[in-house]
Amino acid sequence: MIAAAPNKKGASMGNWRSATTVAVLLFPCLAWGACNVPNGAPGQIFFNTAYKVLEYCNGTTWINLGNPNVTGALNNCTSPVGVPGQIFFNTAYKVLEYCNGTTWINLGTPNATGALNNCTLPAGTPGKMQFNTSGNTLQYCNGTTWVNAGYWQLDTDPDPFNFIDLTGQALNTQVESNIIQIIGLGGFTPVAVSGSGSPQLRTCNDAACSSVITTWATGMNIANNKYLQARLTTAGTNSTAQISSITIGTLGNSVWTVTTLDDTTPNAYNFTNLVDQSKSAQVTSNIIQITGINVAVTAAASGASSQVRSCIDITCSSVLSTWGSSISISNNQYLQVRQTTSASADTITTATVTVGTGTSDWTATTVAVTPGSQNYGTPGTYSFVVPNYNTLTVTAVKGGTGGTGASIQDIDSFPYAEGSVTCNVVGVIPGSPGSPGGNSTFAASPAVTNATKVYSIGDSGAPIPGQTITITVGAGGAGGAGGVDPNYEWPCSFPQGATGATGSPGSVNTVWN
Repeated sequence: MIAAAPNKKGASMGNWRSATTVAVLLFPCLAWGACNVPNGAPGQIFFNTAYKVLEYCNGTTWINLGNPNVTGALNNCTSPVGVPGQIFFNTAYKVLEYCNGTTWINLGTPNATGALNNCTLPAGTPGKMQFNTSGNTLQYCNGTTWVNAGYWQLDTDPDPFNFIDLTGQALNTQVESNIIQIIGLGGFTPVAVSGSGSPQLRTCNDAACSSVITTWATGMNIANNKYLQARLTTAGTNSTAQISSITIGTLGNSVWTVTTLDDTTPNAYNFTNLVDQSKSAQVTSNIIQITGINVAVTAAASGASSQVRSCIDITCSSVLSTWGSSISISNNQYLQVRQTTSASADTITTATVTVGTGTSDWTATTVAVTPGSQNYGTPGTYSFVVPNYNTLTVTAVKGGTGGTGASIQDIDSFPYAEGSVTCNVVGVIPGSPGSPGGNSTFAASPAVTNATKVYSIGDSGAPIPGQTITITVGAGGAGGAGGVDPNYEWPCSFPQGATGATGSPGSVNTVWN
């Protein structure tokens, strides 16, 4: 089974090889376990030609004794000559080696200065191999002690690796991690994942995973410089993390966390629309509670010069954020909105209120206009309550001037004998002019006196619906006195002409629509 094959090379490691060539060994089948694919008994050795690596059965699975080399050649080795899978003991460096189809691979740590004696417990000559059933490991005698074959070079502790945590993910959705390269391994190393969200892994040949080595599973092996990707299913609730733990070998560990998006959509909310509101007035809504969100969101209002505020309770006895076009609000807090109504009657204005991703419209409608008119034609003072209007026309008419008094003839009389009188007209005596009428006034600001004024709602100085305006209607002027004859002689003339007519009364007329 063992044949001596002395060899001489240069001065570097493995050079002066006093070698013992060892054929591939098959150990007896032991009762405590076996391997499969291929079938093998504990301690059995075979050369995997697909991966160019020597393996042994540890009673459960096949263990690599070297670094797999899928793309390597499958040729004989030289110095010394050996076929793929052939084993020999290098007496110069006290290390067992095997041919991987390209070169000789050490199965242990070279020890050029070590002794070359038989091993004990159990007894064995340098280069002898045994299967240690207590540890299920393959060992060889290195001239001093029994050494576990292969473990010195199979570094199962990768360089640190991390997946990028994800946030703001949709609910109940399978998401994939970034793809990372695993480096620092000495050979095929187990990789596994556990945690919430049914996590899985896959290995690939490239950074895009265009060439998959092992498809999605919870565990597999990975070789150095290969690529790893994770996936899991997100939680069914908002702002909830699914956490997976990825382990590589014995020491490599990383945690990948995927968190669902925050719930920024509140339960449906509505404000009570307002009707019959005064024009150009600031009005406030009812106060409502915002529910169904799990983070603070922005509440905003737009349209109709609207603003919002948040409060601690349904009466807004304690204000959290005062009036503004945009504020912050949290779950279970209260919200109120205000807006300015239209300057026109029977007109709707709309404030759009957004909370997070939710939206609701709140409207205010001004009172409707009923066209009408009111005429004040009797002299006096009145109170006029301004109705709802779009336009209001006021016409104030001054009282008329009184009429001029009647003229009389100026007649001289001459007495005649025996009492007779002769009447002679010598001129005309005119009457006096009448007095001017009183002013009629609509006492807005500024007042309308003896004139016509058209108001439009919302104009500067326009009367406000509901406002009381004093109206004064002027009386007509008194008529002038009639002419008076200073030389009055009866029966030829009257002493005075008739008084002139009183002027017509003034008026104030209002018309609205």
